[in-house]
Amino acid sequence: MEQPQVKLCSNCGADNQPDFSFCRKCGLPLAPQSANAAGAYAAEPGSGYQQPDYTVDGIPVGEVYAYVGNNADKIAGKFIGMERTGSKVSWNWPVFLTMLFGGPIVGACWFLYRRMNKIALWLILGGVVLWVTSIASAMPMLTKMEDFYQQIFYYSSSNYDDPRMMLDFYRDFFSDMAPTYLIGSILSIIQLAATIVLSIYANYLHKNHVPSSIRALHEQNPAGVTPQQLMAAGGVKNAGWIILVIVFVVA
Repeated sequence: MEQPQVKLCSNCGADNQPDFSFCRKCGLPLAPQSANAAGAYAAEPGSGYQQPDYTVDGIPVGEVYAYVGNNADKIAGKFIGMERTGSKVSWNWPVFLTMLFGGPIVGACWFLYRRMNKIALWLILGGVVLWVTSIASAMPMLTKMEDFYQQIFYYSSSNYDDPRMMLDFYRDFFSDMAPTYLIGSILSIIQLAATIVLSIYANYLHKNHVPSSIRALHEQNPAGVTPQQLMAAGGVKNAGWIILVIVFVVA
């Protein structure tokens, strides 16, 4: 069986899949291999996002493709799917995993990576608030636990064998700890809820961010915006993952 040939970009020379209509590297349109191939690809369900007549919030998909940068094929496909259906829901695994295991501050790294700095800032602030609240609520617990172990040592090292006093001590200890456990549970529920909500809507937030950024770039350059300008203004910012590594190392 004959293997389909790759498409070479005439602008940057990058190899592209046969069904690509825009270069994966520079975002410029690619010449179709044949009219039949181009027509078949345009008719393929779910893959029309690479055709020049599609838009994302009024922005030509070629510009979106050039601005997004890494994983533009997959991301632009999600954008077009959401545009067609009007849905705001699209699961984002990187956001879910980073927030689930690292909290809002680590989850902000993906938004920094995709240049959504305002959302990342709010996540970092929210993470700091949760962290400070957790520490503040845990301090009394640490003091009470210290008293608890001292009492355990006292009873175990003495000949005092009144079980009622020991039971009263246990009851008082866990009663005093109840507010701390309640606050901790509420904070955990808030963090889990925020993780799920952002995982569901992160792609929608990204979909809104990209067209608005491209429009701002057009306003700054009334004569027109080149793919190179789109790639320079968009793409990804690796500082997000650098911060992620630093957080894990410090933690």
